[in-house]
Amino acid sequence: ACGLGAGLGPQAGAELWRTSLGAAVRSTPVVRDGRVYVVATNGRLTVLTLADGAVVYGVPIGGADGASPVLTGDLLIGGGAYPDSTVYAVNISTGGLQWRFNAGAPVYASPALGPDCVIVAAGTGEVHRLTLGGARVWTSTVPTGAMYYVAPLLANGLVYASGGAYDRTVVAYDLGSGLRRWSYTMPP
Repeated sequence: ACGLGAGLGPQAGAELWRTSLGAAVRSTPVVRDGRVYVVATNGRLTVLTLADGAVVYGVPIGGADGASPVLTGDLLIGGGAYPDSTVYAVNISTGGLQWRFNAGAPVYASPALGPDCVIVAAGTGEVHRLTLGGARVWTSTVPTGAMYYVAPLLANGLVYASGGAYDRTVVAYDLGSGLRRWSYTMPP
C-alpha cells in the first residue's frame, strides 16, 4: 500500500525488483504473459514487466480505490470508486482505453465475467450487466439498497450478488433479463 510494486521470488520471497507507482495500491494486480497490471489510488493503471519491474506503459483510468481488475482476451476490465465511479476497459495490446461506463456509485468489488458479458456490482446496491463492448444490457437494484463489497458470481444462468456482512443478503438475478429471482437474508 506504499506506492511500490515489488517482484518477489517464489521460493524464499526475496525481492527481485521494486518500482515506484506514485500512489498506494489497494487492489490485487493481475499477471499474464510476463506482464503485471497494477491499479493505484491515483487512478492510473501501470503495466510492468514481470521479469524486472520495468514500466511498459501507464493509462489514466479515472476512479481509484476500486476493484481488482479482471482479464478477458485483450481487455482488462475494472471498476473505480472515487472520484467517478466508473467501470473501464483497457486494451492490453495497445494500452488504449476502450470504453468507460458510469456505474452511478463506487465499484468496490471485482467484476465477474460471463459469456460475452461483464457483471458489475456497485456500491448502492445496483448490479449492471454490460457487453464486453461496454454497453449496458440491464441494471437491477437490490431491495435493501445494500452496498456491494463482494464480487458477483455467475452460475447456472444466475447472477448472485451480496452485501456480505453489511446486510447479510444474497440476491439472485436472471443473467438474461436481470429480473430478481430470489433473495435470502442470513440470520445474525
